[in-house]
Amino acid sequence: MKILTLTTQYAKNMGALLQCYALCEHLNSYNDVECSVIDYYPEGSRRSWAIIRTPRSIGDLANILLGLLPSKLIRRRKSNKVFREFINGYIKKTEESYKRNDILAHPPTADAFICGSDQIWNFRFRRDLTFFFDFADDKSKIIAYAPSLAHEWSIADKEFIKPYLNRFNALSIRDMGLVDSVNKLAPDKAVHLVCDPVFLLSKEEWMRISDTSKCPKEPYILCYFISTSDFAVKTLRYIKKLTGYKVVYLNVNARDNFNSDINITEGGPRDLVGLVANAAFVCTNSFHCTSFSIIFRKNFAYLKESEDERARTICRIFNVEDAIKDWKKPVNFTVESLRLDFNKGEEQGKVFIQQSKNFLEEAIWPRKN
Repeated sequence: MKILTLTTQYAKNMGALLQCYALCEHLNSYNDVECSVIDYYPEGSRRSWAIIRTPRSIGDLANILLGLLPSKLIRRRKSNKVFREFINGYIKKTEESYKRNDILAHPPTADAFICGSDQIWNFRFRRDLTFFFDFADDKSKIIAYAPSLAHEWSIADKEFIKPYLNRFNALSIRDMGLVDSVNKLAPDKAVHLVCDPVFLLSKEEWMRISDTSKCPKEPYILCYFISTSDFAVKTLRYIKKLTGYKVVYLNVNARDNFNSDINITEGGPRDLVGLVANAAFVCTNSFHCTSFSIIFRKNFAYLKESEDERARTICRIFNVEDAIKDWKKPVNFTVESLRLDFNKGEEQGKVFIQQSKNFLEEAIWPRKN
């Protein structure tokens, strides 16, 4: 069976690429399945790779100006190379690359199309009907596996997208709080909550592609943030003082606001997996770093100055909500309170992962009643 997935293989983003890899890798573990990722490039997809980006805000402008320093430009080129090596070495893409007009004019063919995870259904980011398989004919199955809306769709967006949702043979999303909302748009179909694709692979499978060469020998706090904040800096310093551990910063930002002991500026997806797997503690505001902390059962603190339905959902399912630190409360906790009891949510987490796998299998190979 030929299966094509569609997600974020184009992004220079560790979590986006790791979940893209995971879904295709899991599908290829089934007998008689040949799965590839559609090499699709939506509008704006090159932005994350730009050596010099166009600013979107005053704050963004400050970071871009800082990035014009020769050392920063060199770092960005080296970083781009690391990410491209991961994409070329680990993500099995279609031979043909597509933009919107290409995929409409010459659509790929498959027995089943599966749109994967990440925020491909976030209309505040972009509304691209390619991710709803408007190019696919009725002969192929079309399946949604764990796409994220991130936010409630507007009334206008709901009316626009309703007929496209109803074309799907099977629907699932990653956002617990939005399942009912999507279900109302496709009442004849059960909309399932499923795990992010990174949970479809075991920690042993992840270790096969991990890079541990940047891991210190002594205990360390891994610090990985999509963006930094005063709350994150203050909390990390407090945790460092409590534990005495060194701070290793896997840095995807312009500055090292954490004054880390080891500042890794040219890391890639394989480094993230290896650094989480070997960390004594993890501090992050990243959903996927949170997910890998759960996979490897690492004590961690989720530090973000806003609500995040994705992180709260996964922490609730695995019963580690204590890892989410409230930015509105004083930074005041103990070493003991930082320890998470992964045993409490282990069985529930296993059931959730298995149910997600069952959804995928039933969507691809529906049982006859």
